[in-house]
Amino acid sequence: MPKNYKEMIDELINKIDEGFKVKYAMSPNQKIAVASYKSKLDAEKFKNDIIKKGGKAILTTEDAPTNNAGSGNVDMNPTGAVMSPKMMKRKKEQGDEQEKITKKISNLVKENSDNNNIMLKQVLDSIDKVEDKLDEKNGIKKDIVIEDKKEYKTFKDKYYAGNDLAEATGNEIKKYMKNEWKVEVKASKVGNGKYLRASGKIPNKFREMVIKKFMPDAKIQNTNNISYGNIRDNYVALRAEEWDKLIKNKG
Repeated sequence: MPKNYKEMIDELINKIDEGFKVKYAMSPNQKIAVASYKSKLDAEKFKNDIIKKGGKAILTTEDAPTNNAGSGNVDMNPTGAVMSPKMMKRKKEQGDEQEKITKKISNLVKENSDNNNIMLKQVLDSIDKVEDKLDEKNGIKKDIVIEDKKEYKTFKDKYYAGNDLAEATGNEIKKYMKNEWKVEVKASKVGNGKYLRASGKIPNKFREMVIKKFMPDAKIQNTNNISYGNIRDNYVALRAEEWDKLIKNKG
C-alpha cells in the first residue's frame, strides 16, 4: 500500500533525527575523526570530554563514515582536514536550521490534515441537511417513531390515512413484494399514516414501474439506478391508495 504524504514526511523527519555525529580532533595536526551516537545526550557528553582534554569537537546530524564510538569501532586517525572554528560554527548553525525546517514541515502536515477533516465534516453536514429537506418535502419525518408491526389482520385496525381506508395491510405489502419481486421487506407507517414504507433491497425494475405509474413526469437522471424522492434503492414510501393499486393489479 503506497504511503501518504504525511507518512513520508514523518519518515523523513525520523531519519533526520536518527543519528548524532561528533567530529573531533585532539590536536591541529590530527585528522578529523567521527563518532556516531543514537542519543544526543551521549553525543554531547563525548564532545564535552574531547574539549576538556584540549581537543576540538562539534556535534552534527549529518551522515558520516561508519565510526561508532558506542561500539568501540572508532578510527582515531581517519583521513580528513581540521575544521576551523568558523566552519564549526557554521556547521552547527546549519544543523539548527535544518531542525527548524523539519519541525515546520511536520506542523504544516498536521494542520493540513486537521483542515481536511473539518472540511469533510462540513460537507457531510451539508448533505445531511439537504436530505432532511427532501424527506420533509416528501412527507418523511425523522423525528417520528416508525413502528414495524409483525402481525396485521386488517388495514382498518392498523392504518388510517386521513379519511381514506385502504385494503393493503403491512403483511399484504410484505407478501406482495416477496411474491411479485422476490425480495424481503419491512413495512412501516410514516408520519400520520398517509404513507406506508417498504424497507429492504428494492429492485430497480420495481422503482421504474412505480415512477411510470405514479410519477410519469419525473425527470430521472440515472434509469439504471433510480433514486428519486421517496423511491430509493433501500426503501419505497407510497400513499396507502397507491399500494392498494399495486397489490390489486399485481404491479
